[in-house]
Parts: sequence; structure tokens; C-alpha cells
Amino acid sequence: MAENDFEADRIYRPSAVECYSGYKACERPVAFTCKGRRMEISEIPDRWYEGGLTSDKPVVNYFKVKTGEGRVFILRYAAQSDAWAVREHASTDIGGQAMSSSSPSRDHAWELLTRHNKSNGLIAHALAVESVMRHFAEQYGEDPDKWGIIGLVHDLDYEQYPDQHCHKTAEILRAEDWPEEYVRAVISHGYGIVNDVKPASLLEKTLYTIDELTGLVAAAALVRPSKSILDMKAKSVKKKWKDKRFAAGVNREIIEQGCRWLDMELSEAISQTIEGMKPVAEEIGLKGNPD
Repeated sequence: MAENDFEADRIYRPSAVECYSGYKACERPVAFTCKGRRMEISEIPDRWYEGGLTSDKPVVNYFKVKTGEGRVFILRYAAQSDAWAVREHASTDIGGQAMSSSSPSRDHAWELLTRHNKSNGLIAHALAVESVMRHFAEQYGEDPDKWGIIGLVHDLDYEQYPDQHCHKTAEILRAEDWPEEYVRAVISHGYGIVNDVKPASLLEKTLYTIDELTGLVAAAALVRPSKSILDMKAKSVKKKWKDKRFAAGVNREIIEQGCRWLDMELSEAISQTIEGMKPVAEEIGLKGNPD
């Protein structure tokens, strides 16, 4: 749908659009008030975009929604002006442009990572987080592929858009039609720093905890004589933990908060993170020369 087609129809300015908790204004509307009447949204069968990463046009989000009483509307959100518009669709048929419901593949995640990142350090960090997320998923009986993919792309935007961290990642993933569940999980690791998307699921809490922790573990491994993670114990990291000057960029408060959410002792979190990083030790430069 082109913007001029939208404008050609009779449109209204909704007085309020309520969105899913934890999301910014343009994300997943759940209800809107139009001409004094509140409309509950029961389905969002379609969503599409104009502008954005590959265009010099402002980003415009379109949502085809169905209300509880069976009426179909098109909601439009213009990010640049932070403005909503809505029009009623003539048909109650909610077909049309289909949203992809398939899970992202690891190959797609890797392609996105290497498209937006050239730094060996950032790619190594992504691989470390992916491996640790897979490890924790296996420990919890969850889907290691899903957890790993989310870990792999968690810092997708950091090299190119450090000042828009997480926000650009969300834009990129949505432009690639990733499920909202994946998008939310990825950006939740920025809670309290770059956004207010609080980790809620076990996956999100784990990512929030181990993101910073992988950095500390890697730094601790590199100062060991063997420069290896393969023969490292949690106590080696705990010693470095107490020295606030060591790996000063690692936010220890985030790790501690994550451990509280997971109801996990710090030593256990460190041990599991070390184990999770071992399978990719060579790829991330931490194989070293263990005894």
C-alpha cells in the first residue's frame, strides 16, 4: 500500500493508540480510540513498511488489524512525526500480504551479523554469546537454535549505530520480517541503558545476564598464562571480579541483577558461561595453549 493510496481513503486521527507493554509507540498496537470509541484489536494479520534502511524516505509502519467485533482497519504510524492515522477497511477479509511466521534461520542471522559488522572483536563476542545461550537453553530444556540465534544478533547494530543501539537492531530485524518475540528478546538486553524493555522471559533474563559476563570471562582468559578458556575455572574470574579496574567496561551491576532474576549464584553463572564458551574457544581466540 502506498501512502497516497492511504490518504485517498477517509482517514481519522485516533485520539489514543495503546501498544503492547514494553514496546515503543509504533510497536504492536492492542487497542485504539477513534471518534470517542475504544476499539480492541483481536488480530494483526498483516504488517508492512515503507522507507527505512534502504530508502531516504521516513519509516512508515502499516498494521492491518481486526477488532473484536469483526471490523477491519488499517493503522499507519509515521515514526518521524510520531503520528498515527487509521482508516476502516471496506472488507472484513483479513487476507492480503502475509506476514512471515517462520522462525529465522541461523544462516540468515549470520548473514545479517556479517553484513552489519566487520569488527573481529564484535563478531567474536556475538559467537560467544550465541554459544553460551545455546548452552543455557540445553540446561533449561529450551530450544538451543532459537536461543543461539537471538544471542548471535543481539549487538547487530553496535558497530554502525552505537548511539542507536538496540533501536536500529529492532528496525533491521523488523525490516527482515523477524517475529516480534525475537525482536523483543534481542532488544531487552539493553534494559536500563538504552531502552525500558525489561527482560521478562527466561531467555531474555539469560541474555541480559551473560552478555556482559562473556566479556569479563574473555578478558580474564586473555591475562592467564595459557590465554585459554579451556582450562579456566570460575574462581579465576571471581578474583578479577573484585578488581573494579579490571575490565572496567563490564557492568557488574547488570550481571548481578541478572543473577537475581535467574535466582542463580554468581559463581554458577560464571561456571556455566565458561562452559558455554568452550565450544567456540578457537573461533573467538580463546583456545590458547592449555596444559
